[in-house]
Amino acid sequence: MDIYFIKSALEKKVGFRVDTISACRKLERILKMEGTYVSYTTLSRIFGIAAFTSQARESTLNELSRFLGFEDAAHLITHHNDQNALNQVKIASRLELEALLLQQQGVQAIDYLMSLKTDYPSVFRYNSQFICKYLFDKTDQSSYDIQHLLTYTESTFEILQHFVYEDDPHTHFSRTLAELSKLKTQDHDLYVFYRLFNARKKLLRGELIEEDLADLPLVHYHSESRMDEINLLLMRFSATKIKDRTVEILNEISTSNDLDEQFARIGRWCRGLLLTSNENVLQNNFAWKLKCIELIHANVFNIEFQVIISVFLMRVYHYEPSLEFMFKSTWENAKIESQMLLALGFNKSGAFNTFKGFLGYK
Repeated sequence: MDIYFIKSALEKKVGFRVDTISACRKLERILKMEGTYVSYTTLSRIFGIAAFTSQARESTLNELSRFLGFEDAAHLITHHNDQNALNQVKIASRLELEALLLQQQGVQAIDYLMSLKTDYPSVFRYNSQFICKYLFDKTDQSSYDIQHLLTYTESTFEILQHFVYEDDPHTHFSRTLAELSKLKTQDHDLYVFYRLFNARKKLLRGELIEEDLADLPLVHYHSESRMDEINLLLMRFSATKIKDRTVEILNEISTSNDLDEQFARIGRWCRGLLLTSNENVLQNNFAWKLKCIELIHANVFNIEFQVIISVFLMRVYHYEPSLEFMFKSTWENAKIESQMLLALGFNKSGAFNTFKGFLGYK
């Protein structure tokens, strides 16, 4: 049994390191609340804290495995071995893709990516982020590679659902969305997303938006929160309306246990306020401050919105959140926008203007 794996999985689930007797007692209480009975003394031996260590019993490992969501220890081992095998495929396929792209063989790289979809769907999604960054982040990108990607219409749609390139400094992503919308004319969600994404980018670049967005059916929290941000960028909200809409957002997420929804609604509203210099309208809203702090301390990684919410807390409430999440993971889809906002939070006006200029924002 891979004891290191089970220890790591337990620490990840409970959100703290188990390296003291006190931590073992805390873990024992958490396990007990979930109906798993493993004493802190046994935990201290498993984690190598006790002076005396011994091999964990199979029954104990089964109990801990069930707490982690597996049928028993054997099921956990199988999952662990499968995950290791999958990780090897991820690394090997990434090497293949990187080699092709270094040789400027974009078409071959796209074909290779698509060949992974049937047998390794998670590896396909994992590598699609890398391909998207390559396609959309090149200043001199020829449309040829993107047009080849679009020949895989359904797969491209799936990819762009997972990789929403908020930065899009060269507008390749936006144009790809437009082309995909023409190919998938019956997909209403894609059409709505394209309209909202395009309108936001135009507004940030100082361009007029001619299309009327009032007719769009906003049936998902992502589209609703994007529309909220666009309304801020259009200067449609007075200070009173901002305060009222903030209360509405808090009410909307009060009945939701979906952290993604909470991050999207809070994060995009904060971003819109920051980009329009309206953030101080909420300086006396204690409930909003508490909700922002709660999300920052949630045991999840959502770096794009964590950055926005952190900057909002810094600028409006002079709250200094831990930025440890910046060092625990990486992200690419909104990196420049996030750096721009972080520069604003740290009052680095030169850096802020550099990032803003790179994105073409006015």
